[in-house]
Amino acid sequence: MASLPSTPNTTERRSLSELPEILIEEILLHLEVPEMVHCRELCSRVRDVIDDSDHLQDEIDYYIEEEVSVYKLRDVLPQELQAEDEAVVLNNAADYMDVLERSNELLEERLNRIFRELEELKAVTLENARRVLGEQGLSDFSNHVGEGEYV
Repeated sequence: MASLPSTPNTTERRSLSELPEILIEEILLHLEVPEMVHCRELCSRVRDVIDDSDHLQDEIDYYIEEEVSVYKLRDVLPQELQAEDEAVVLNNAADYMDVLERSNELLEERLNRIFRELEELKAVTLENARRVLGEQGLSDFSNHVGEGEYV
């Protein structure tokens, strides 16, 4: 049986500073953002790569935006819709937004109906005033109201 070729016992060690930035960036892209930020704190070379990389900065910004939005949702959701799981919080928030949207639509319909009824009431009141006071009396009444006499 042939023996394996011998290899020297000394291993060649390479430093992180010798790796190209693009390779470090590619490695960092495989990490979760909290892990990436932790690595940034441990090594100035990694910090510089992260700080100089638009792509990594976008990943960090997106993560922060998503995390902050979940915390904001937790602040506005009713207690019964709160949950530990972020996916549940987002789902509950979407359902809650649908309920709020429908409530707003119903409120708008009701307000429009009230405004229509007010306009109709105004028209009936004006017609009754004309019938009782006549055109001249209504005109005199309007002038006095404008001057504050009947108010």
